[in-house]
Amino acid sequence: MTEKKKSSFDIAMALWDRVHDLMMADTDEAIDSAQRELDKEVELADDKFLALRFVRNRMRTEIDALKSEENAFKQRRISREKGLERIEGTTLMLMEARFTVTQETEAKTPDGSWIRYYPENKKQEVIIKDQDELPEEFIKRSVDKSALRAALKAGKDVQGAHLETYDSPNIRWGK
Repeated sequence: MTEKKKSSFDIAMALWDRVHDLMMADTDEAIDSAQRELDKEVELADDKFLALRFVRNRMRTEIDALKSEENAFKQRRISREKGLERIEGTTLMLMEARFTVTQETEAKTPDGSWIRYYPENKKQEVIIKDQDELPEEFIKRSVDKSALRAALKAGKDVQGAHLETYDSPNIRWGK
């Protein structure tokens, strides 16, 4: 029957015990015996170090492989996001051209899905001309654009900012 291997903790405790035994030995025979027992525990520790090194290296290899996979997934996701942006841009371009020719804002596909074009989709953006001129009520650590937008929309004259309205056509997919 094989002997159960000691845990790292058990080996460490045994080493301390053998050091204590060696320090307490008062005869040459007791010192020799304590030294032999200490040497056995040191050998067990060395074997444990080898096993721990193996596990440590294996874990490092796994971690590196996982990092590589994470990076590959991230690159795939970024690639798909860019592809989606291109598809949305191409679709918007086609719908703008189609709208110019037909004045229709909706296109139906052979499978029954549809795409709507919103040519008059107005967006507003707060433009900060000079942040130093803004009243304190609109300043946090940065400009509180939500409060500033609300004030400008309400018709309040705010020194250092104004509201710009611009076209931002978009599309919506459906089925």
